[in-house]
Amino acid sequence: MTALSLLGALVLEDGRRWADAATDWQLADARAVLEPADDAPRQHFLTRPRGGSKTTDLAGMVLATLLDQLPAGSRTYWAASDRDQARLGVDAIGGLIQRSGLSGTVKVDQWKVAALRTGSTLEVLAADAPGAHGLKSAFTVVDEAAQWPGDPSHRGVWEALTSGSGKVPGARFVTISTPGDPASWVAKVYRHAEASPLWRTNPVLGPLPWADPAFLADQRGLLSDSAFARLHLGRWSASEDRLVSVDDLRRAVRLDGSQGYVPGWQYKLGLDVGITNDRCVVAVCHAEPDDAAGRQRVVLDHIRVWAGSRRNPVDLTEVEEVVASLSAMYARPGNATVRADPFQAIGMAQRLRARGVPVQEWSFTAQRYANMAQTLLVLLRDELLWLPDNELLLEELRTVRLKETGSTGLLRVDHDPGRHDDQTVALSMAATACLEGAGWVRRPRSAAELEAERLALRRFGRTRPISAGLQTRIF
Repeated sequence: MTALSLLGALVLEDGRRWADAATDWQLADARAVLEPADDAPRQHFLTRPRGGSKTTDLAGMVLATLLDQLPAGSRTYWAASDRDQARLGVDAIGGLIQRSGLSGTVKVDQWKVAALRTGSTLEVLAADAPGAHGLKSAFTVVDEAAQWPGDPSHRGVWEALTSGSGKVPGARFVTISTPGDPASWVAKVYRHAEASPLWRTNPVLGPLPWADPAFLADQRGLLSDSAFARLHLGRWSASEDRLVSVDDLRRAVRLDGSQGYVPGWQYKLGLDVGITNDRCVVAVCHAEPDDAAGRQRVVLDHIRVWAGSRRNPVDLTEVEEVVASLSAMYARPGNATVRADPFQAIGMAQRLRARGVPVQEWSFTAQRYANMAQTLLVLLRDELLWLPDNELLLEELRTVRLKETGSTGLLRVDHDPGRHDDQTVALSMAATACLEGAGWVRRPRSAAELEAERLALRRFGRTRPISAGLQTRIF
């Protein structure tokens, strides 16, 4: 028997053979994984709604491969976000073996499955434990990848597994999952798989043909729209508490990099200080009239990030020098105002003032956190925030959330475990400073200043519309 026919003969919980119960898309996935053409992809990213037989199908494929296709002594691995989740794959294999009369050919332990004739094995691998580096796997399953956290440990296991799949000729690598948040790192992997000739994707959209309509109606009433879309419709969908959607963030990217000083604009700096676990960030922004909306748009002209660790904390002397330099660069003559939390940077603030840099001490209160969150939310929603194409910044903005604080119900920006929101905080500090009062209004400029603006725009390759009085010119 071939591996595909072995899979088809396996007996499911309801007593049917797998081949008799499988849908067209289940058969297509099984053929692509078990009987690929010579030039077909060996890496797969399969998405299905919850209840889409993900675990059972992959358990059957691995079992058929162990019995039919792999050389003696081959190793395969089933990885999941934690050991309990990975254990479900072993349980599914054990059930198929028992119901299909294969107990004499395969041995199933708590965390391992072994084909007795060839000695080929499947081992459970938890993504929250060390040990993935150096593995040589003939068949790797990554289970429910969209539920894997974004911390360095889990991402490191993923990178070790996918990079190690090339160690064994003809090795297969199958990621199967219910879709998740389109802003997650796993969604980025999925988008890569969609575009790569070395990967195969097969998104299955719901509702599933065997789903109970009454159950789905009840779930639609219980779940948020985004959760229902992910779990039952098989669609990547952002949670309602995300600061910005992927599409809105994409529309905010209008700049190809840092912007130089333009005479006439009033620039503000936001400084968020971190030394070890958090990042240290300074953001430079200015506000200008938006011709389409008749309101202020905020432009992020420059952002600088320092990432420290316990062994190599951020050098605050360097940060101070850069902040002083940026303050001078974006205000001629004089210095641009720096907004900073005195709890974080009281010493730096005193030294900067001694150098002539105006520093506004701005303590982080619940109300100010709420104002910062609301400012960014409105600017992004209404396409009034212009950002550079900076992947580190964009990745953070894609993943930060809006969270209610305490009994006040005020919003604030927060981040998931293993992620950061320091760039978001620095940006929002500068943005709110730009929009306070009437400081954003551009003063009348002389012919010499207009000419200086033209030269600055051409020098920095700026191609976006620039407001000049009541008219718009494009350079």
